[in-house]
Amino acid sequence: MRLNDVARLLLWIGVFASSAVAFAASAENAYVVVTCDTQGVETIVPVDDDFYITTRDVSSPPFEADSKSDAGQRSGRGSRLVERTCRNKWHRQQHDLRPQFPSPGEYTLTARSPVVPGYYDSCVVRIIFVELQFQSSRMHAGKLIDPIVPSRDVRVGVIQGDSVRFRASLNPVVVLNNGDYVWTGVQSGIGPEIEIVFNTVGTHEEKLQALGCQDSVARTTVANVSGHGETAWMALHPQYWLSAFELRDEAINWARDNQVALGGGISNGRADAARHAYWNAIMTFRWNAADAEGLATAHEVSGLSDGLPHNETVMDLENNAAGRTIGAGGHTTLVQIQNAVTNALDQGQLVILDDLLNANEVGLLQPSNQ
Repeated sequence: MRLNDVARLLLWIGVFASSAVAFAASAENAYVVVTCDTQGVETIVPVDDDFYITTRDVSSPPFEADSKSDAGQRSGRGSRLVERTCRNKWHRQQHDLRPQFPSPGEYTLTARSPVVPGYYDSCVVRIIFVELQFQSSRMHAGKLIDPIVPSRDVRVGVIQGDSVRFRASLNPVVVLNNGDYVWTGVQSGIGPEIEIVFNTVGTHEEKLQALGCQDSVARTTVANVSGHGETAWMALHPQYWLSAFELRDEAINWARDNQVALGGGISNGRADAARHAYWNAIMTFRWNAADAEGLATAHEVSGLSDGLPHNETVMDLENNAAGRTIGAGGHTTLVQIQNAVTNALDQGQLVILDDLLNANEVGLLQPSNQ
């Protein structure tokens, strides 16, 4: 029986009694599958803060409910039918059962009547995680956006014109109708997955709402990289021919010599982020911000032509921009600039990838202090 059938059944039965049992969700994006044997009720109830097993009308007496699992026993007032709930909705006389259900797992909730001997019902409760997976047009397989708790501030990095497929990942697997998945944001749609071509520069959000509750959010940063490559740019700016190589080597040597102190990750990690920021900072310090941006962007154009991963390019562009801000900050020595870059790194103002190897462009952008 689907959720709308349950709602019609509840309406036919009559008004709920005043007692209710609420089970607190163990994590965000958790869902609960409830099967009630006696009534043949089988539905999927989204969990935000709580789900409620609510007492029916006076035609059925109240039940004593026991929740049994490997984690132990909890008890309270309960019954056989399920009321769907979402955050910020008001519920009469809600009562929490403690401790929370662990997750994931399967548990049995048995309701026994204290009035009618031998009269009982039971429900099977399974805690299920719902997460988002992404797969860009340059990836061979998908990757979960954020399977880690507590969650991180992560983004998918793409170049303008790239496509990304977002997919709901349910663990364990539960089959829902297409209409149970609602996507909003850059593009609207229904179903367990959606594919989006990103043509607008900036950071965008795509939201998944499953069964009407608990948005899961995917953030994607889109960068435009165009113009001359590095060789062509240098030919148009011969005044920087010698100093460009000197400043590049200064940044490389500083990051390499201080790799341990910077936190490692000479490729796609903290040392890499610091190198790009420092390079752009000292170009801005020696030249000006506009020409520093010109050469740094030309370097990325050449990198894309050579097959550089698109998310690495987005990472580099963001760290380059942060470095130019530092370089224009009124510092008078290279040591001051180095300290400013290190502070920005430690404060999460620079960007790294969560997968330093970045095989098949699976790395997600995240702050440098995570």
